[in-house]
Amino acid sequence: MILEIRNLEKKFNNNQVLKNINLNIEEGTVLAVLGKNGSGKTTLIKLLTNILLPCNGDILYKGENIKRLRNKYIEKIGAVLEGNRNVYWYLTGEENIYYFGGLLGLSKNEIKVRGEELLKTFDLYEDRRKKVVHYSRGMQQKLAIIIALLNNPTILFLDEPAIGLDVVSKKIMIDKIKYLSRNLGITIILTTHQLDVVELVADKIVLLENGGIKNSENLKRFMEKYNSELLYKILLDKRIAKFV
Repeated sequence: MILEIRNLEKKFNNNQVLKNINLNIEEGTVLAVLGKNGSGKTTLIKLLTNILLPCNGDILYKGENIKRLRNKYIEKIGAVLEGNRNVYWYLTGEENIYYFGGLLGLSKNEIKVRGEELLKTFDLYEDRRKKVVHYSRGMQQKLAIIIALLNNPTILFLDEPAIGLDVVSKKIMIDKIKYLSRNLGITIILTTHQLDVVELVADKIVLLENGGIKNSENLKRFMEKYNSELLYKILLDKRIAKFV
């Protein structure tokens, strides 16, 4: 297992956001974390990226507690958080890559080689010298993922990676997530509300409800269970006129 989560809990004042989270994540797989707004998805991601500290419980990376690993663990992960400006808009894509690569401690040559490789992989090479303010939402998302991949992470965290994307951009994003997992062996943990994304990329699903895990199983069993339980009720405030 690349990550083991044991009895994880998080409170903010008297508000219990996460409780008794136990989960094992296999290396090279895509885990999708689902749940309503306020179910604890983003808090879980922030705990797993060490942005927040748990009130109780442990997170183990390849058998070692991330509290003890500290920066050694941070060097192994990359993250793109939803609701956060992950790149600087008035820098070019290339300038963003050099700036964040420098923060990661990479040399200029390492940034150049790795950055160009990723820009080509994500089809942004021709736009690398444009200011990010002129990028589409999909291009901004791809640049943020490029930056998260600069240090060759073993785990990539994606909080709502397809939110706000049009149909074409979403397909590109799905293809890239599959490529990173299947071809490069990167473990990906993502949160989303979009079931079409889940069906196309996830190996395993975790459903959060009221701060706890309601369900945790592989994609096939999850979809079989919840597809059979879906019921839609449509209410109209007026009678539909008859068409002759």
